[in-house]
Amino acid sequence: ARQLPQRLSITFLICFYSATTTMHWRRHARQEVEATLLREQHTAYGAMLNAFYDVVLELDSNLKILSSGRELSYFLNVRPGQSLEGAEFQEFLPVEDECLRFLHNMRRPLKQDESIADVMH
Repeated sequence: ARQLPQRLSITFLICFYSATTTMHWRRHARQEVEATLLREQHTAYGAMLNAFYDVVLELDSNLKILSSGRELSYFLNVRPGQSLEGAEFQEFLPVEDECLRFLHNMRRPLKQDESIADVMH
């Protein structure tokens, strides 16, 4: 009679551990799938942009060049062969008015129905 509560407790603990572990692994699997989909989407967008544009850059939140710095250096004939990654993008805008407009547009908050592509065009 005394073993029944112990068995119930152990059964409950095993079920609780199993449920917690299952939830953890499902959450982890979902995060992995979402990360893979995001990487694939990013790659697809990059491939599409590369088909239409000579150079496609990725900038960080400080407007520094994160990727394609070497392609930009060849395109602009600025330090050919050397990567411009880490450089501030606005350094390569030759007209001061364009530079100021670019900085203004990139730093202003987006409207609800606006995307960063709207700001750039």
